[in-house]
Amino acid sequence: MFEELEEFCATQEISFDRHSDAKYEWDAENVYFRPGMEEPVGVLSNNDRDDLFPVGRIRPVVKDLAELTQKAATPAGFRELDRLVKSLVAALPPEIEPLPPLEIVG
Repeated sequence: MFEELEEFCATQEISFDRHSDAKYEWDAENVYFRPGMEEPVGVLSNNDRDDLFPVGRIRPVVKDLAELTQKAATPAGFRELDRLVKSLVAALPPEIEPLPPLEIVG
């Protein structure tokens, strides 16, 4: 983690990804920045660089979705479906486009 370098990249609109492994009391983390973002986004991860999200926020929504699929399609059902999908999207880490490989041209 290089705070000054990350701040420089963000202010200059330079894309970057950073991964920090878990150690002692610190959890693993992925940090992403792409031009147009207001600030870098940090996401919990594991040491394999997989983004993680809290299961406790997802399970209730999945349960409600399963119940909703048993109901008839009604305008109220569609509104509820829309609300549940928005809840799922809010619980997930942001979708970040992968960076192309770094090429040094001389």
